[in-house]
Amino acid sequence: MRDHGEVQRIVSEVDSSTPDEREFLVGALLALAGLRGLEETVEQEIRNTPALIDILENKVLGREFKRGEARVLRLLIDKRFGTPPAWTDERLSGASSLQLEQWALRILDAGSLEELLA
Repeated sequence: MRDHGEVQRIVSEVDSSTPDEREFLVGALLALAGLRGLEETVEQEIRNTPALIDILENKVLGREFKRGEARVLRLLIDKRFGTPPAWTDERLSGASSLQLEQWALRILDAGSLEELLA
């Protein structure tokens, strides 16, 4: 299948590309997969390739992933402590993914919002 060959070509270029080129190639790969119904082919090729892409380093996908983490943590904060002050959203949006994960684990034990986000 011609599309399968194009997927293989793009995936093979990802490993030796610069970060900017990698972002373009991954975007092209995702666009191709979505337009041509090749999601399973892309998944298979990525599993077969030795190059690993950290989704958090991607300027678009990483940002959206982090937003999702912050959104879930905000919902947990609302449920546990009630509506928080405005500074809470600033802290969440400025936090790293690692920090968001640490706070998510601490939310069950924290006695207050201030203790959680300390």
